[in-house]
Amino acid sequence: MPELTIRSPARAERLATVEGDVFRIGRDAGNDLQLDDPRSGRHHAELVREGVRYTLRDLNPVSQTSVNGEFCRERLLAPGDEIRIGDTLLIYDDGTGEELLPSAFEEHRLPVADLGEPSGEGPLGLLYQVGKQVLSASTLDDLNEFALALVFRCVKAERGALLLRDEKTQELRPRLLQDRAGRRLGPDELVVPTSIVREVVSGQIGLLTSDALHDPRFEERASVRSSHIRSALCAPLWDEGDILGVVYLDSRLLSYAFTRDDLALLTAIGNLIAIRLKQDILYAALAEERVARSQLERYHSPGVVEEILRNTKQRGVAEIGFEERDVTILFADVKGFTRQAEQLTPSAVASFLNEYYAVATRSVFDHGGTVNEFVGDSVMAVFGAPVPQEDHAERAVRAGIEMLQQLRTGAPDGAPPIRVAVNSGRVVAGSIGPPARLKYAVVGDAVNVAARLEAIAEPDAITLGEETFRLLGGSMECEDLGPTPLKGKARPIRIYRIRVDVGPGRRTPGPS
Repeated sequence: MPELTIRSPARAERLATVEGDVFRIGRDAGNDLQLDDPRSGRHHAELVREGVRYTLRDLNPVSQTSVNGEFCRERLLAPGDEIRIGDTLLIYDDGTGEELLPSAFEEHRLPVADLGEPSGEGPLGLLYQVGKQVLSASTLDDLNEFALALVFRCVKAERGALLLRDEKTQELRPRLLQDRAGRRLGPDELVVPTSIVREVVSGQIGLLTSDALHDPRFEERASVRSSHIRSALCAPLWDEGDILGVVYLDSRLLSYAFTRDDLALLTAIGNLIAIRLKQDILYAALAEERVARSQLERYHSPGVVEEILRNTKQRGVAEIGFEERDVTILFADVKGFTRQAEQLTPSAVASFLNEYYAVATRSVFDHGGTVNEFVGDSVMAVFGAPVPQEDHAERAVRAGIEMLQQLRTGAPDGAPPIRVAVNSGRVVAGSIGPPARLKYAVVGDAVNVAARLEAIAEPDAITLGEETFRLLGGSMECEDLGPTPLKGKARPIRIYRIRVDVGPGRRTPGPS
């Protein structure tokens, strides 16, 4: 049932129930509501029932009546309207009261007949326009400004704010602070009460308070008292149980400024903004992954790329932690390249190296390896890390064979020959370097031995360390070269060789 909250200098605050088709207000004792106010008329005003609502009519020819600060003779009342008669303030409530509402859109859906046509200025028309902007607005900020401007048309809010979740800290931070006139506000001009935001986020609900200063939920909350808020609305930006932010409206001038319909409208708009926000988050993540993938794919096989991206998603870091692995290392270089390069122009050298690197990289990737680095004319690749491979030794050897065949088949006279060395063993593998220059690397004696083998390898052949030979298990024909001293090693290492038939008469990249 409708009520009037009565506030006057002469008496404590009280309530009066509005009943009947005509409810009379004035100083005379015969009125339904008698005012102890010498500035009011004897029969000052009346509330006349029209369906389920009441219209205020001013009956006093001398002392005018105002509603929400505007003088009027007749006015259809809405919940929260403040009627001023003399020194007395009457706050109208239609009897529905305020309450917390769940934030699911279905719970706020209003009858279409009550909302108006989509092209109009009613709530349905507003939602229709915001929905169009979700798809057409060039940026999220454009959508937010558009939505808030439309909300101010339908809701008697003084100020509005949009707070969005920071993906790094998970805290809600102001994205848009604005008043009814469209003026941007600074963070010191509009401080959204943390107690209200916390209530909305923790409960995943929309919140309406018609008299925040006297609301028992916030009586002990300093953030509400210090903001001097009379009425407030706050709705979550909701996406499948995930709170992405909140949209907030308030009034410091009016109590009972908002209705449950206003909260339903704000919640629906919040859901629409959340859709666009989620889209932007997903698009940004996809774009970031595309950039990261394109960079990683230049040096890593698809398996390594997937491993790095998976770690990035799970742990938030684009790196692979250190771990011991059994791997096979491949080194390849161009014999006599330094001497050959002296006879070529710099552009010719660069052209040859690019073609050489492209063929080497493709051969390594085709067999599931990772190109670890390029140093001059030397290529280093690793098999068996970061993705474990039981046959890492065979993969490395087959990649070397393919590399030699593609790079040396029918090379022109005078083209420098290619040599390949492969060695297996236990290493430590992982991301090393400063955050801005991280790279995947393998460290261990197996790497050093592979580098030494490359230095003594013969052209058009693959030189193997003894552990690689053992892992091949006789699957390939190898020539035993016997124990061989290597620079930096205390004892000789037994090495093996696989000769590769590169075939005559075929053309492949070479310096020209």
